[in-house]
Amino acid sequence: MEETNKFEDFNVEVNKSPQEEEAVTNANETEVPQTPETAEPAAEEVSTTLSDEPDVHQLLAEIAALKEQNELLMKKFDTKIAQDVHKAQLFDKMYDELQSYKTDLYAKMMKPFILSTISVIDDTNTFIGRLGDGDAEKAEQYLRSLPEDLADILEANGVVLYEDESEKFNPRTQRAVKQVPTDNPELENTIAKRLRKGYNWNGVNLRPEFVWIYKFKPSN
Repeated sequence: MEETNKFEDFNVEVNKSPQEEEAVTNANETEVPQTPETAEPAAEEVSTTLSDEPDVHQLLAEIAALKEQNELLMKKFDTKIAQDVHKAQLFDKMYDELQSYKTDLYAKMMKPFILSTISVIDDTNTFIGRLGDGDAEKAEQYLRSLPEDLADILEANGVVLYEDESEKFNPRTQRAVKQVPTDNPELENTIAKRLRKGYNWNGVNLRPEFVWIYKFKPSN
């Protein structure tokens, strides 16, 4: 029975008409998948891709420009350093000249005072060397005149000795070294006694006048 079926199938296959064979062939061709062809890139896309690549010459030019700018900055920096060094040298020179001027000025101002003081010392030593046992009166006279001689030296160098003429105590020019009690209220803060003169030099109060002043204290 199986052999009969195979024979019949073979007979059908052999006895197919040309039209049926063509239809089968077409169907088989339709079933075969077509391999897609790779499309060639357009000319515009190729040009764009090439233009996106870095330009070597342009990069070299930019590097050269940066190098030139760096060299210019270094030159300016070196120039600035040289200028600062020159300014520092000028400052040091001016400072030395100023110090020298101050030293010379101070020496010129102090020289007369020093020489006058030396003269007083020499005269005092000479006088002491001439004193005998009975020259006490001469020694007293000399000692009394000595402050006046020193005051003359100070005045010769611009120092002014002063006494405040006001009867009232003036704290700007005077110093109260003692308070004297009084029961008279009108004598409050008035000068009781003048002890030492004040000294002023070029408008600067070197030392105030020393005085005693009255202070009111009511009696019990």
